[in-house]
Amino acid sequence: MKKRLRIKKQIKLQQAIRGFLLVEALVSVLIFALGVMALIGAQANTLILTSDIQTRAEIAHFADAYLGRMWGAGLNVAQLRERFGSGTGAEFDEFRTKVQSAIPQAQAPVIIVQPNAALSNSAQVTIFVQWQDTKGTSHNYTEVASIGY
Repeated sequence: MKKRLRIKKQIKLQQAIRGFLLVEALVSVLIFALGVMALIGAQANTLILTSDIQTRAEIAHFADAYLGRMWGAGLNVAQLRERFGSGTGAEFDEFRTKVQSAIPQAQAPVIIVQPNAALSNSAQVTIFVQWQDTKGTSHNYTEVASIGY
């Protein structure tokens, strides 16, 4: 009789251990799955940030090239404003077309050319570009430079 009780207790103990191991295995799979989901989320976030950085780099490249053309033109402030300022001249139209063809979500850039109070015979140029990413979040890029002779 005692031997049967002892065998029944051993069987119940073995079943409890098996049940505990099963629960342990399920919890470890759940933790692993949560970790994988977190990594996938981090990867998606990284792709979004990379896309934003690439867009900013493209706009910075276009703006720097535009400023280089302004600098090389050798014009005074009024002539710079007329030839390169927002809404006027072929130079601005070309810049706007480049930006909007490279970044379809970009609005028309704003170029402000004004006299630089700190330096005579120089202009302060502000280039402002605004765009929206695929989520609809608004971003902008602003570059300010002095062009003087």
